[in-house]
Order: sequence, then C-alpha cells, then structure tokens
Amino acid sequence: MVEVNHREILREKLADKWFAALLDTNPTNAFAIHERLPSWKSLVRFIEDRDALVEVWAYPEQGNLTARRIPAQELAAMKRESRVQPTFLTLTWLDQATQKVQTNRVEFAFNAADQALAAQQSYLRQRRLQIEVNRIFAARDDWDRPSAVAQWNSLQDALRTQMIEIHAIPQPFTDSQDLFVAAEYEVDEWGNFRRIVRLYHESEIRRHVEHNDDGRSTQLLLLGDQRSSDRREARAFTLRGVSDELLPKRNPVRGQDSIELRVKDPGQKDPRKWNVLEFGEPELIRESALAQFSLVNADLDRHRKEIGLKKSTMDLIAEPLILGLNLGGGVSGLGVPAGDVGRLFYNLISTRWIADVPTARELRDLFVVLAAKEQHPELAKKPAEFLTKEDIRTLELAASRLSPQEIQDYLERISEGDVEAMVFIARLQRIDARVSNFLGILTSAGKVSGVTERSKVLRVVFNNVNFSLSGDLNLKTIIALALGHRVATPLSGTSLESLSQGQGPAAAWLQYFDVSIDIRALINTLGRIPNGSFAEKEVKKPLPYATKATDLAAYEVRIFGFPLLLF
Repeated sequence: MVEVNHREILREKLADKWFAALLDTNPTNAFAIHERLPSWKSLVRFIEDRDALVEVWAYPEQGNLTARRIPAQELAAMKRESRVQPTFLTLTWLDQATQKVQTNRVEFAFNAADQALAAQQSYLRQRRLQIEVNRIFAARDDWDRPSAVAQWNSLQDALRTQMIEIHAIPQPFTDSQDLFVAAEYEVDEWGNFRRIVRLYHESEIRRHVEHNDDGRSTQLLLLGDQRSSDRREARAFTLRGVSDELLPKRNPVRGQDSIELRVKDPGQKDPRKWNVLEFGEPELIRESALAQFSLVNADLDRHRKEIGLKKSTMDLIAEPLILGLNLGGGVSGLGVPAGDVGRLFYNLISTRWIADVPTARELRDLFVVLAAKEQHPELAKKPAEFLTKEDIRTLELAASRLSPQEIQDYLERISEGDVEAMVFIARLQRIDARVSNFLGILTSAGKVSGVTERSKVLRVVFNNVNFSLSGDLNLKTIIALALGHRVATPLSGTSLESLSQGQGPAAAWLQYFDVSIDIRALINTLGRIPNGSFAEKEVKKPLPYATKATDLAAYEVRIFGFPLLLF
C-alpha cells in the first residue's frame, strides 16, 4: 500500500496537479494524500483556518528512520550554513468534524519553490500598490481633515513620480467632500493585484438589490457615474474552504462575513479573473463612526424598551381593575360606564410611559459632548456608563470651548441623514403612541359623559362596534353582522344586568367576547404585496415599527374588555 501511495504522489507531481499535498503519517497508510492544495495561498490559508502548528523535521545522518524535530534556534543556524540539511514540514491541527488532532506531512511539487518565489514577488507588488493607494486615500488638508483636494494632489504626485500607474485616470472632483473611497485592481495569475484600473469617488458607488428569477435577491454595488449608461457592478464572493474557488455570496452580513468584491466581467466566466474592488480609509472611518453612533442608538432603544416594560407591568395591574369595573358596573346596572371611567383615568396617567425620542439636533449636541470627551485628558478613557453628573457637566463645559473646526471635524464622520435615520422609526412610533393615547382619552371621555350617545356622528366615530380609534378592527363583530347574527354584537340591546338575571338570549353573551386585529398590521400586509423579494417586503413596510397580519402580536382577544393575550 505504501508503494502504491508513493507512485501516486510521483505521478501527480510529474503532472503538476498541485502546489503542495498533505500526506498521512500513519505507517500503515504512509504517503496517502489527505488534502491537495493548488497554490501557495491555499497552503497559507489552510494553516490560518485550521490554526495549524508548523514543525520542521530532519532525518539523522546515521540512517535512522526516526525523524528529529528541529528547534527554531537550530533552524536559524542551519539557514546560515553553506549547505542546508534536507528537511520536511508537518502540520498539526484539530479536525473540527471529528475533534481529533491530525498530523500531516507536507509534500511540495517539483516547481513549488519557483511558484512560491513568483507568488511572493506578486504579493510584494500588490502590497506596494495598496500602500500607495492607501496613502492617497488618507491624504488630508491643512486642518487634518479628509479632503478630495488633498487626495487629488496626492494622486498627481504619485503619477508624476511614477509610484503608481492607473489604466483609467479618474475625473477631477467637482465636490471637495466627494472623496476617493475605493480602488479597482486588475489581478494576475496568482490572484494578486497587477495594476490599478480605476479609483472611485463616493458618489460613483451605489448599493443595489437585484431580484432574480428564482425569487431570491442579491446585494451588489453599482459603479460609475449614475448618469452614464456605462455602469459596472461589483458582486460579493467568498472562498470555498482552502481552495481558490470563489462562491457567490448573495447577502453578506457586514462585519461578519469575510468576502471579496469582484467587478463583473461579462466576457469572463471565471470570477477569479475579475477585477477586485477594495475600499480604503475614508469608508472605514465612516463605517466605524456609524458603528459608534449605532451604540448610542442601541442605548436609546434599550431605554425605550425599559419604559415599555414598565408600561406592560402597569397593564398587568390596571387591566384586571378595569375588568372588575366593567363586570361590577354592568351587573349592578350602574348608570355610568365604570370600566370606561377606569380606562379614561389610566389613559390620562399612561402618557408618562410613552418613550421620548431625541431630535437630530439633540443627538448632534450629544455627539459634541462625545467629541469633548475624546479630547479630555482624564475622561477620554473612562467608559460612558461610569461618567458621573459632575463628569457630564465638565464635558458640557469643555464642549462649549471647542472651536467650530473641532466640532465640524467630529460631526463630519456622520451625515445629517444618518442621524435622522437613527431616530426616524422611533419618532414614528412615538407619534403613533401619542395619537392613539389621545384618541383613547377622547373615546373614554365621550362614553363617560354620554356625548357620543347624543350625536349619531360622534357615535359612529368614537363608539363604533366595528373599529376603534386606537386602530383595532373588530373581526368578530364584522363577521357576526355579515352572517346576520346581530344578537352576538353590542347592537343586540341586551345589557349585562339583564343577562346576569337570566333574561335575554344566551347568544347575547358573545357581545362581550371580541377578537380584533391591529389595522396597522393590515396596512403593512397589504403594502408588502407589490414587493417581490422578502428583503423589499421588510424594508418597504408602510409602518416599519408595526407588526404584520401573520404576527400573533397583531391580534387581541378580549373578554369583558380584558386582553387575554396580555400575558
């Protein structure tokens, strides 16, 4: 078996089928190929992904077949000798599938050294290009701010000194804030960058979602002038295992998936030969700033949820009391709707549990305080949750002393639109909650005062059996009226006092049982129909803060006004 394995290795080496192969070290199956690695990159990637331990071994001169591991110091001394002793490599790694430690010997192809040298030279050329492009992207003006003017001047200097060559010289900037953010590179046979094809301004890159015939969607980037018909697109790919094969990544998760952006070439089927799109420092600064401000938004959202939890706790207390008032007032024949009196009082005090939402101006004032914190010698490294009231006053005072330029430098990391987007949905939700609570107060006040019973118009608006101004559509009542069962609705005219005394039809008890759906959920469900993909259905909901008709939270089941789904 060992001889067969050895002949197979020799045959594949002569056919140049791989750069390196991992061999089995078990004596009974020695030289069996465990893994074939097509390139130098594949070998490096295998070591990185498996977190493999690389060891160097050598056989003693006396002919003993037991190999000896070469320590690092001895290996360094061997490299300085005129004649280098023959050695071989082993990789020791943990197999995640079997949870067993594997050790494989590395067998290189006959021309592996030449390939490694060429790949190394190719990589060095790539690194020189990346360093020079990153220097252009990082150019700043006299006030140490990112500037398209400074980037353009740096680009002209690099071209004049022949530090770089660009296939398509970019158009001069028209806006000093329209920075270079990405570069497109042509790749060589090793997959490294050969030359710069083009630099892209921020205005020349737009995110787009493509809808496919199979109903799935793909995220991509549209490149070039939006007004031009010569548009290009960049798609995301991920590497398949330790190979060089690229697999499409339809919807990569930012900050989680490791991807390569490739510019589509319609004349080339192999995406490994497509140009690479790589972003630079300006985009990284913007993304990091958005991440920091997202933490602020997350803290605001946590605060809103804490208030919502307090409101839910109060509901657990108030709703049983209102139920008792409904039953007690109905059975005793009290002339005043006791349950609506309790509801009116509860609505009046529940305004304190509607979470407030800061305006974009207030958020920007907060960011100015954060800018002052960054420059404060003592508070800069102090976590925000440990800041005292005295610390906040100190920062507010320091913020008032910041120069306009310092404030502008900090706030330029995020746009006004980004700040507005942070609070847009929360603001809609707050407006909805306040309007619903106000209409609930009007409805309860009208019922208690009897105004809604003296006017037909007011009765239809504030005391309608089919819907309420809070947004609930009564499904049970609508279905019962459609089927001609008026007796099962509040329109039956049978009071709870009469029913408790055994008078009236038994079906009249159903008027105190209701099943309703939130009208907002219906609006969202109907608004989703024209959109094809799931992503568009979610993103383009008319009311992004509300539920859908398929969500249980969109429904409510009440008995004598008590919400059974409260728990």
